[in-house]
Amino acid sequence: MIDETRIRQIMREEIAGYMNQKQFENSKIPVHRHDGNDTVQINENDLIPTDNYTASLVMGNAGSEVFTISKIPNFNLMTFYGVATNGAYGGGPYNEKALITGEARVGKLYEINTANGTDFYSNGVPDANNYYQICTATYTNITDLTKQYVHASKLGFAQVWDGTSNVITASITNITNTSIEITVTVTASWYIQGFLFLS
Repeated sequence: MIDETRIRQIMREEIAGYMNQKQFENSKIPVHRHDGNDTVQINENDLIPTDNYTASLVMGNAGSEVFTISKIPNFNLMTFYGVATNGAYGGGPYNEKALITGEARVGKLYEINTANGTDFYSNGVPDANNYYQICTATYTNITDLTKQYVHASKLGFAQVWDGTSNVITASITNITNTSIEITVTVTASWYIQGFLFLS
């Protein structure tokens, strides 16, 4: 029985042999992208599942801290599920609390203009970053029921707005081929805890 590693090795050897033999001739295999235009698109279900990674994110000191996560090969997606409270972790009950959901993806981002009319369109120009991130949060102050807010942001994968300011922000601030840099900022007495899933 041949394992996956051996199959990959055989494929590499066959391709290298073909390329060496035909290096001075026109290739019988035309350039193609599997994008649906020049060849059939690849069905996502046919792809080999990617490895997944998880990490916890905990911060409770006022100020900013930078975390660097290394050795995530071909990183392209991160999801975040977390909570935030105005009070020390493990205590409670908390008067101010928030639920947070966020995501970050690697790749070109084309924004679609939904501000005018009913015809939504992309300007065809990608944003400058090679990654983008979004989040939603629900904030509640149980001592003042007029202070309940929902918030959506594209400035981070986690952000909480208390009606006056952002009391917590967590965002990717840099991505390289070998690492992901995350900056977390919390205001006095706030605490964030959650889980990252990376693939």
